[in-house]
Amino acid sequence: MNPKSVRKLALEILLSWEEGKSDVSGILDRTIRKERLQDVDKALLTELVYGVLRWRGRLDYIIKIFARSSRKFDNLTLNILRLGAYQLIITDKIPPYAAINEAVELAKPHRGRKNFVNAILRAIQRNQAEIKYPNRDENPIQYLSLRYSYPKWMVARWVKRHGVNWVIASCEASNQVAPLCVRTNTLKTNRDALAELLKQEGVEVSYSVIAPEGLRLKRYPTLTQLSAYKRGWFQVQDESSMLATHLLDPQPNEFIIDVCAAPGGKTTHMAQIMQNQGKIVAFDIS
Repeated sequence: MNPKSVRKLALEILLSWEEGKSDVSGILDRTIRKERLQDVDKALLTELVYGVLRWRGRLDYIIKIFARSSRKFDNLTLNILRLGAYQLIITDKIPPYAAINEAVELAKPHRGRKNFVNAILRAIQRNQAEIKYPNRDENPIQYLSLRYSYPKWMVARWVKRHGVNWVIASCEASNQVAPLCVRTNTLKTNRDALAELLKQEGVEVSYSVIAPEGLRLKRYPTLTQLSAYKRGWFQVQDESSMLATHLLDPQPNEFIIDVCAAPGGKTTHMAQIMQNQGKIVAFDIS
């Protein structure tokens, strides 16, 4: 599939999410399965969707600066502009001409949008260095909210509790894309053996420095195609989620109630650490 088609899928996912049809991860997963996307297309689609959502506040601020009007955008036009602006402002993986041209292609079938989208995105491309945010010293809440794309109320609470510098460091860290991590199923193997098998299948592997069962993966094929996955040697799980289970420190033969269990990562991790000895009652409202 060519990049234009991927961007069209990204637009459809963003529109569906705004209409409240489903959570964005569910829409994305269903789209990937339905379209049978190759790994490179899955990666681009995932980055575009989550990137636009992660930076939506900042993107909307920039779009309004260059629109130079108080007009209210319809959802279609705004999301086309968000996709284009994300590729121009946030990521450096896509040439500017490609970002603009593909956004214009998305707008072409819709009357009156093509020239407007083209004008706004070309203005953003030419004048990125001139984008001004509220003064950090005079209005730190507004500055932090727009610069890092976080809700004002959240930023205000953090600034009151921790100060501006802490908020900047926290927002910068949180806006980074987390690596894909997997948890070794120590009931069936160990981390070294899993890492070796994954390397044999062409996966770039590094050890987590904070989770003893964790591995970070890069340049990997579809995970369900890996023999290690088919053997049940690992489960996808964030490092922070693994740490939560270690803080609990479950022991064999204990009785544990997990009242916020979906989708089950921590629950199965607890069972793993307990050596499948004991009792866990897990439930969730979702």
